[in-house]
Amino acid sequence: GFPRSYLPSIVGFKFESYAKADVEVPASLFQLSAKLIEKDLLSVDALFPFLSPSTEECAKSWSDQKAASLQEGQMAGVFSLTGKSQEQQKKEKVEEAQKKRKAEYFARKKNQKFGLAETLLQSPSTYKVGENLLLEFVESGCGSAAIHYSVAIVLCKRLHIVVESLYRPIAPASSSPGPTEEGVTLTSWKEFPSLFKPLTLLGPYICNDVILFAKICRLFVTCIVSSKPFQTNPLRDQLMSYIGTSILPALTLMWTNPGISNEVWNIMKLLSYNDRFALYGSWAHQEEHIPQLALMRGQARYDVKYHIQRMTKDSVQSTGRSVSKIALTSPDICFNFIVSQLSSYANLINLVVDSFKYLGALQLDILNYVVLVHLASASSNSQLQGNGMNVAMWLQNLSQFCGQFYKRYSLKIQPGAILHYVYYQLISENSSQLVVYQELISRVSEHHLHETTYDSNVYKLAGGGSLLREKTMKNLSGLKPRSASLRSTDTLCRTLLKEKLSFKLFVAMAQRLNHALYDPEIHSLKVLANRYDSIQEAFLLHGEFLKYFVSSYAASNSTYGSLVCPSLADLHTKYHLELAPAFHIIRPYLKQNYGDVFDASVKSGEASSGSLLEEITPFRRSNSSLSAKFLLVFWSLSLDDIYV
Repeated sequence: GFPRSYLPSIVGFKFESYAKADVEVPASLFQLSAKLIEKDLLSVDALFPFLSPSTEECAKSWSDQKAASLQEGQMAGVFSLTGKSQEQQKKEKVEEAQKKRKAEYFARKKNQKFGLAETLLQSPSTYKVGENLLLEFVESGCGSAAIHYSVAIVLCKRLHIVVESLYRPIAPASSSPGPTEEGVTLTSWKEFPSLFKPLTLLGPYICNDVILFAKICRLFVTCIVSSKPFQTNPLRDQLMSYIGTSILPALTLMWTNPGISNEVWNIMKLLSYNDRFALYGSWAHQEEHIPQLALMRGQARYDVKYHIQRMTKDSVQSTGRSVSKIALTSPDICFNFIVSQLSSYANLINLVVDSFKYLGALQLDILNYVVLVHLASASSNSQLQGNGMNVAMWLQNLSQFCGQFYKRYSLKIQPGAILHYVYYQLISENSSQLVVYQELISRVSEHHLHETTYDSNVYKLAGGGSLLREKTMKNLSGLKPRSASLRSTDTLCRTLLKEKLSFKLFVAMAQRLNHALYDPEIHSLKVLANRYDSIQEAFLLHGEFLKYFVSSYAASNSTYGSLVCPSLADLHTKYHLELAPAFHIIRPYLKQNYGDVFDASVKSGEASSGSLLEEITPFRRSNSSLSAKFLLVFWSLSLDDIYV
């Protein structure tokens, strides 16, 4: 009989002849090779050395393609000021890019290894062989074969079959059932982990099949919801990895599609803001591995720059629509440029905030992340002006933007991340960014601190919480701004209660207040006094917001429980606070914490021997002539008591 060992040389000779002639291999030769492999007459390992290009050439070509795409993305929108006009240069760039894409397409078509892998994937009996071949490409540095459109489509068709049984129970009622295949289609959620291997092979090129993309997003939602909390989900690492390296980059590679953006948000909203922001951060670095991503992001960078620089009061609607389209696919690039512009130009803030009304929930969440990145990336020295007293202009601008942004879109975005950021800045001994929190409270609740106290302010404060809320919420512009203030205030109150940050922020500010006068890095008395006053202002503003807004919200909404203030003893022994800030924190909650003991002592003018008197004793200095009873009555009185 015919020696089987001759087959690799004979078939390989045919492949080599086509490679020398620099022509595309006919599909029939790939089909013949796949049939021989299926019948176990030929092995891939024996045929592979005859296929071109070589592994080294493939790896070098992939590396060169990534480098060229990165450079092309960085040069998007860059034009020479001499010689040809900008329009002519732009036209030449487009023509050059088209020629380059065409050359890359034909180079991939002539890649015999990609062609063999595609043919093997098309047959159920040789699919596993083709799958292993794709893995070898990735491991040898040749890149993903799924960059080839025909290979990606074959993988997508296979995944439709794999997920059909799992997807059918959560599919829309109007959708028709897809094909299934025994031994291929997953039948239970226990088999769900096996889905990640073909998904990883496809990678971000799942963008070639929008329907499959939506199916995978919905399956991920079901997987996350079925296992709570998500931190204990055994598939957490795999889910996070695929979302960061494939789902989010695929969003950039797609055409603008708000529906797909909503599908991605359905996944992201189930994650904590720490997990979401980690994924957004990894998204920004994926262009190093995905050549097309660098090109798309480079063009997005040029487009958003073009629109923002031409934004005016009259064109804000049309510009807002254009910017929102860019933000649907490349939100981080879009918002990074916008926030950097806002840091320099305060007159853009109102226009930009107004234009964001066309953005979806995912885009607003990414904007939230980008703002925090810009706030955190600046060094502590750049947060103040040269005199060391006034807040830097960029920080003032971003603070104003944060206040207006969270007030306007309080129904779509939660301020929990920025509140945590301010808190961690405080415990890291950085009080410069308290201006962000002050601006947030002032803009959202319309409640401000005044250096000069007028009679109207005294009446307002002496009237208690109800009169203060009515006064601060009163807006002469009509009911719509007033309702916006109410909504945004409720959102801020709810977030403070849910995240348990009300008294954490209060205590952190008080601690910074105690240490502000002993900062060894500040040598100017004027700068030191200014720093102390700025912390004191934030401390008082937060206290009034808790007293008049958060307390009333907690009383009317039992979901998060009432405000639980630390005891006076804890404020002294655990948090090491002085008497003045400690009593300022606890004063509105004396009745709640100490009940009739405090009430009886104030009415009679004599402090009873309850726990409150015992807790105030450690604050009293040993050589002080003031008794603990006097200190209790004095520090427990507020402006309401004095005025009335």
